[in-house]
Amino acid sequence: MTVTDSIDVTTLTFDSISVAEDQSYVFTARLSNPPQTAFSVTLTNGVVINFAPGSTVGTSAPQPPQGEDPHIDTQILRIGVASTSGGNFESLNTSAPALLRFTDTIDTTTVSLTATPSVTEGDNSVTYATLTNPAQSAVVITLSNGSQITIAQGQSQGTVTVPLPIQDNANLDGTRQLSAEITNATGGNFERLVINPAPAVTEVTDTIDTTTVTLDNISVAENQSVVYTARVDNAPQTPFSVTLTNGVVINFAAGSTVGTSAPQPPQGDDPYRDAQVLRVGIASTSGGNYEQVTSGPSALVRFTDTVTPTTATLSLSGSGNQLRYTLTLSNPTQGPVRFTLSDGRTITVAQGRSEASIPVNPSDPNAPISLTGFSGGNFEQLNLDQTPVIAAQAALTTLGLLTTLAVFDTAAAPAVFSDPADNATVQAGRQATPVAGDSVFDLNSVDPNGILQAPAVAPEQAENVADTNAVGQDSGNPADSPTPTAADPGLPAPDDAGNPPAQTDSTASSQAEEEQTSGSDSQSGSGSVGSTPATGIENVIEGDSGNDTLQGTAANDSLNGAGGNDILVGGEGNDILIGGPGQDLLTGGAGRDTFVFTRDDLTAGADTITADDFKIGNNGDVLDVRDVLVGLGISQPTAGDLGTIFNVNQTGGNTTVSVNINTASGTPQSVELVTLQGVTTDLNTLLNNQQIEYTA
Repeated sequence: MTVTDSIDVTTLTFDSISVAEDQSYVFTARLSNPPQTAFSVTLTNGVVINFAPGSTVGTSAPQPPQGEDPHIDTQILRIGVASTSGGNFESLNTSAPALLRFTDTIDTTTVSLTATPSVTEGDNSVTYATLTNPAQSAVVITLSNGSQITIAQGQSQGTVTVPLPIQDNANLDGTRQLSAEITNATGGNFERLVINPAPAVTEVTDTIDTTTVTLDNISVAENQSVVYTARVDNAPQTPFSVTLTNGVVINFAAGSTVGTSAPQPPQGDDPYRDAQVLRVGIASTSGGNYEQVTSGPSALVRFTDTVTPTTATLSLSGSGNQLRYTLTLSNPTQGPVRFTLSDGRTITVAQGRSEASIPVNPSDPNAPISLTGFSGGNFEQLNLDQTPVIAAQAALTTLGLLTTLAVFDTAAAPAVFSDPADNATVQAGRQATPVAGDSVFDLNSVDPNGILQAPAVAPEQAENVADTNAVGQDSGNPADSPTPTAADPGLPAPDDAGNPPAQTDSTASSQAEEEQTSGSDSQSGSGSVGSTPATGIENVIEGDSGNDTLQGTAANDSLNGAGGNDILVGGEGNDILIGGPGQDLLTGGAGRDTFVFTRDDLTAGADTITADDFKIGNNGDVLDVRDVLVGLGISQPTAGDLGTIFNVNQTGGNTTVSVNINTASGTPQSVELVTLQGVTTDLNTLLNNQQIEYTA
């Protein structure tokens, strides 16, 4: 009998698997019929499941975990049968898949914030956001200051540059801290994303910005109060004060870039030429909350004269042989002042005095004497009262009961008359004076010879009479008359026609010289007389090796500072100013002035000609550089040579003149010679105007 198989189907199935991503796992397969021989199943993922003969359950070897990670990656895998082997089955159904579920374990990812630890004011801060695990997708992080940081896929760090709210400034802010924290974070496909609450902190430190204090130059009349003004290029945060080298304090309000002092007392109105330029610097500063303060150049304070007139008046004083020409000034002198009279004699008023006199000589003619000129005194304006005076000589005769004083005068000017017999003196402007207490009578007639007559009186009475042309008539009251004084007994009498005798002044010159006070002039002029100033140098004013201040006069002066840092101020004339070695401040003043520079100026620092003083033009001031050229070994330069020797440059509204020299090592060097403040010019202009003296 033949037995044939009926085809029985054996079904292969798989257990479903659910496993955490960090655990290993085993595939399990089941057969609906046991195999007669060893049976194996190979899955599509390559895993092999083995069945022992007769066993309906087979397992694989343990498989490695999917892998621990922080990302959301839970998944279900469907795995089929790739092939089978063994088992001696009639028919095998392998269509059922194996289901494998991986579940996430929750791993935490932290995002933290950091920043540039320290920056200086005005810079930017860089803020960093950092993940403990790379992002599987973009992560957007929002900060408390409104900034956002994006971390790209696959990256674990992102940055943002944050402009600082604290800008660079000149104020002392100290070290400040800026902070920010994370307020939100999204994205990244993390199983769990945690925000680190710690803020990111950046320290902001000061950069040292310098604030410069500058002083305004001042020009003020001597009778006016002085207000000092200072300026800063950065406003102070708190009240700020500047103390000057003269003790004056300038105050700034917080936030203000301009400060002023309280009004300072005037230099003082006076009649003397004392215009001067002072340098005032900064001694110290206080307040303002500045990081650093530096001082600009010193201020130039120019005190200008107000013209206060001084009047010189010539009069007669004394009587008899004590009669004198007296010169009276309305203000004392600051230096000896010599006055010239119309007869050629001079009267010198000593320094600090307001009066001087010389004697009237017996031989002086009866002529008007007036002031014609003067020199010295250092007055701002000296006016000459040119009213003439007459020291008239008189003859006294006694005829019987009448004593007659005959006076001869050819000019209607105040005069003083003395008789030669010590009887009395009639002062200028009077008609009569008592003699030894006797009565006084007015004369009421004139004889044909021009002699005044009076009625006969007792012999002990006498009449002293002034010229009818005298100014101011006396009432004749004895109380108004001067005390009689002795007259010069040696006076000659008039001739028979009533004319005064011829006289010579043989002793006037020597006597006048004995009355004069010696001293050098510091000012020349002629007051209101109107003489023309000399074109040459009239006064020489010398300094010494120290720091001098030399003041010129209205005449043509030569001022030589010698050594030191000097201040030279010319006057109204055509002056010569020689600063000498040192850093000198030169002011020529009015007139066409010459500024002389020597070879010593090349090693002693540059001079300064004060603001707007150096006048440009055909009749402008002159720079004399001849000695500088000689010092460089250049004896006969041409105008064309000067372009290679001198540099004339304009800087900030000023002009600097420098000299090109070679050092001892042969290195070229430019040495500044002088700065012309407030002047803009060039070498060609100076040469065309003949304002550089360069040839001997």
